[in-house]
Amino acid sequence: MSKLTFSEAELKRLSPSDLKTLETIKAKLKASNPNKDLLKGLKVVIDAGHGGKDSGAFNAVVKEKDLVLNQAKSLTSMLVSVGAEVFLTRGNDTFVELSQRAKFANTKNADLFISLHANRSQTRSDDSLGFESYVHDSLSKTGKTYKIGKAIHNAVHEKIKPFGIKDRGLKQANFAVLRETKMPAILLECGFLTSTKDTNAMTLDEFRTAYCTGILRGIKEALR
Repeated sequence: MSKLTFSEAELKRLSPSDLKTLETIKAKLKASNPNKDLLKGLKVVIDAGHGGKDSGAFNAVVKEKDLVLNQAKSLTSMLVSVGAEVFLTRGNDTFVELSQRAKFANTKNADLFISLHANRSQTRSDDSLGFESYVHDSLSKTGKTYKIGKAIHNAVHEKIKPFGIKDRGLKQANFAVLRETKMPAILLECGFLTSTKDTNAMTLDEFRTAYCTGILRGIKEALR
């Protein structure tokens, strides 16, 4: 949406009735896009899992560390475009200890921590597939973090469902990055790299766009 901007000199040339009309138009534009500034100033740390010597899950097509780094970069662009302040625990193929990721987020005084991952099954078969997400296992299901996690989880699956991705639900676990961060934190597993079906979907550019759009939509829903 384009902005209505006028220089100081132009504003001085406007009559009182013109100024009143201008304010009315601005109010209507704002009302037509009420969520435009919803994330302005929100500090978000995006954590692309693994990296460097730690490839994470992998198959013949892609490594988890590369898949989630691309997701992190796309998500960063989307969040910045709506006014959020974004920090990446890694912006390239670098190994970062789990404790350092949490410490980084705490140092930034972030409002939200999102850790991006892809899953794997020990059986390396198509029996395990789908999208799941996690918040820490000490949290109440009526608390703020769980509600944020639920909003993000639901919004993401709604966007990636057309790719045939199964919903495995929002779960709770004692993962280090969830345990050691001081702000609401959620860990997302976009699908199984041990599943051919999930891999074929997750490696599509269209999937990455839908996935990141879902995360953004979920954050907005949680903050309304």
